[in-house]
Amino acid sequence: MGPMDRQRWGLAALAALLLAAGLLPWVSGTPLALRLLSLPFLLAGVILGAAAARMPAVRAHLRGERPIKDWPLLEPGCGAPGGCRCGAAPGASSCDRPERS
Repeated sequence: MGPMDRQRWGLAALAALLLAAGLLPWVSGTPLALRLLSLPFLLAGVILGAAAARMPAVRAHLRGERPIKDWPLLEPGCGAPGGCRCGAAPGASSCDRPERS
């Protein structure tokens, strides 16, 4: 187990603790004010859990082993049904849009 794996497990443990702290008031039936105060813990746990799950892909990208997959709808030639808004052919690698002045 390398240092990156330990960091990942530590981040995952922190995410689990924050999720537990955020969910406990909702499960135990505390008053609404206390439930609303626990929402930041719940949100932080979700964000840290996603970061811990994404760590291997980011580590591989930083080492140059593989690129991080982009969101397909953010790519210019996304191949969406009906074509892209810029008019590129589906599956095109670039979008030739005229420059706005």
